Amino acid sequence: MRMRRTRPIRNSMYGGVLLGLAFLIGFLTPPNVFAQVGAIDFQQCQNDQGNTNSVQNCVWVDGGINANNGFYKEGDAVPQRLFIQVDTANPHTLRFMHDFSRADIYAYDFLTDAKAVPQNSDTLLNPCANLPNFVLNSGACTAAFFTAAATATIPSDPFDSVSLVETAGRVFRVACSPGPCTGVSVTFPSLDGGGVDLDPGESHDPDSDPDCFQDCGNSTVFIDLNFTTPSADTLVAVWFAGHLALGNVAGGWGTGCDGGTDCGASSISGAPFSIQLSSFDPATTDTSLGNRTNQLQGGILPSVGGGPTGFITVIKQVIGQAPGSPWEFSISNSTPIDPFTLPAAGGTLSFGPLEAGTYIISETGKAGFTSSVSCDPQASTTTSTSAEVEIDDNEVTCTFINTGPPVEAIPTLSEWGMIGMALLLAAVALWYLRSRSVLRT
Repeated sequence: MRMRRTRPIRNSMYGGVLLGLAFLIGFLTPPNVFAQVGAIDFQQCQNDQGNTNSVQNCVWVDGGINANNGFYKEGDAVPQRLFIQVDTANPHTLRFMHDFSRADIYAYDFLTDAKAVPQNSDTLLNPCANLPNFVLNSGACTAAFFTAAATATIPSDPFDSVSLVETAGRVFRVACSPGPCTGVSVTFPSLDGGGVDLDPGESHDPDSDPDCFQDCGNSTVFIDLNFTTPSADTLVAVWFAGHLALGNVAGGWGTGCDGGTDCGASSISGAPFSIQLSSFDPATTDTSLGNRTNQLQGGILPSVGGGPTGFITVIKQVIGQAPGSPWEFSISNSTPIDPFTLPAAGGTLSFGPLEAGTYIISETGKAGFTSSVSCDPQASTTTSTSAEVEIDDNEVTCTFINTGPPVEAIPTLSEWGMIGMALLLAAVALWYLRSRSVLRT
């Protein structure tokens, strides 16, 4: 029998070429081109499942909100929650979209904090309730996990007059396990298509030029959440909310939409409006995440002429040396607000929109520090560590000033340089004197 001879050199050459091509493709391909996501759960807060016509703790569902399971009104924030398993340790982007207007009437006019009114406490938000199995089995979502979440400020929307109606405290909350995720930020993808405005950073679809006002038809807004996962198989948790547009009240869009209708979200008829998880890493893989949409039924919002529109801003100023720990504060009212802290060296925090009523803002004093409080408009009563203020469609700013031990003087860099030069000259002079003494002997 004639044996067929093999060509080991040629075969090994072909194998080497193929191996080299595979290596080259892998080297030239950006890492997150192959990024994949695992399990996903995108839900929203039904806050009145018992149909009590009152605000209850969140029950997280992937179904819609209607008159039988939700109690929201204009000016309220509708919390949203996302859990997503990310397979790779890389920078990533989640793209969301929300209905900005329906038939010219404003729907979700901007995104904000999940802990805004009405779910403005950890108890009411109930952030780790009704967990999907893949999160429940991980044991990751706890009260401490939510408390440790990073907050990323939502920038002001450059479109139209949105900045005039935006409220303070607009953030995404992001927690990761294992964590933390780094580089957490929120941006508007630039979808501007040209025209007379040439507005970079606008992310409205359609992008009208000039920007529409009270005549935007059906339109949506895109917004990106950016973060870097620390390792493979990272569970990423996100909390935020959609703000229900106010109508003909202070801080609202007025009247004149859809042929004269009040422009607030309560004027939208039976058609639902929504917030949607759109895609993953849109700049690279642009991975579609399926039809993950949280809807709110139109026509169910009370036409109350606006929701809560009051705000409280707390400013901490420290004169002298800062203490070794943050300043602790509380705000008491019939609607609970969680205690909070401000940095030891001072800082600012805003709350709202808030229901009308009396609020008492208090801080816990520290040994060695004197305290004083002043508010604008003036508080009805004050002590050295507290202020009682009235909220009714207004904004109150209270400044807490603490004076402590004087700051110890620390030489500046230039002063250290001068000291060093003086020591160097002294050393040179000493060496010179000693050398002359040696020479004389």
